[in-house]
Amino acid sequence: MSKKKHPDDLRENKILNQAKREVEGFSGLIYRFECSISILGRSQSNFNNYARYVAAAALYFGKISTELETTHH
Repeated sequence: MSKKKHPDDLRENKILNQAKREVEGFSGLIYRFECSISILGRSQSNFNNYARYVAAAALYFGKISTELETTHH
């Protein structure tokens, strides 16, 4: 019997999948981060929370965080 997913898990997967489809370089960025989290022994929850916010930012700006430029006023 399969375990029913919590609505938050479905929402999280939706935003990650959307960012992977729509933002160039996001899949590679998130893969490298997941490897780093694993090596450092951090929790899956830590990765999930970070990934969700990074995905939202990538979708908003249309690029991954490492490609954003800072502006000085």
